Amino acid sequence: VAAGIEAVSEGDFSSSSNATKLSFKTGSSETATEKMSLSSSGQLTITRADNGTQLLLKSTDDDAGVGPILDLNRDSGSPADSDFLGKIQFSADDDGGNKLNYAFIDSKILDASNGSEDGQIDISTIQGGSAISRLQFNTATVFNEDSADVDFRVEGNGNANALFVDAGNDQVICGANAPVGRFSAN
Repeated sequence: VAAGIEAVSEGDFSSSSNATKLSFKTGSSETATEKMSLSSSGQLTITRADNGTQLLLKSTDDDAGVGPILDLNRDSGSPADSDFLGKIQFSADDDGGNKLNYAFIDSKILDASNGSEDGQIDISTIQGGSAISRLQFNTATVFNEDSADVDFRVEGNGNANALFVDAGNDQVICGANAPVGRFSAN
């Protein structure tokens, strides 16, 4: 079999249960195997056995407009302040075989009032087993919103510490990474 689409039962069929997934199978130099499935609950899974591209959005339009567009749309009938809008997760197993989200980008509504809407994007990572906000864009741009001991460094062309914020000591240093006072410059 070179390719196929199957409807596969996700459980025991009965008069009240007929959960079924669609299995999309393709092959290259082997018998076709499942590469994509759509579950009865609407979850789309794309599987690939190597590190190639799994999802490609391609626009062949040749004008000056934007394209392609990936639209994460939370189409709520009652949007409210603090509603989360979407999340992109970067997950992998730890050495104990547990799936963990190592980094994520999420967005939420700060103010849903028509005419004065505000939104937020937050980039977070795991440090020491806990999620911490690294960079947040809202009505201000905030580094280290969770007050973790996370330093901030700007590297120059010839200086690795053109600007260094030592979070653990609450100090800002220019041109070095060893503090002299609350604010110091070399």
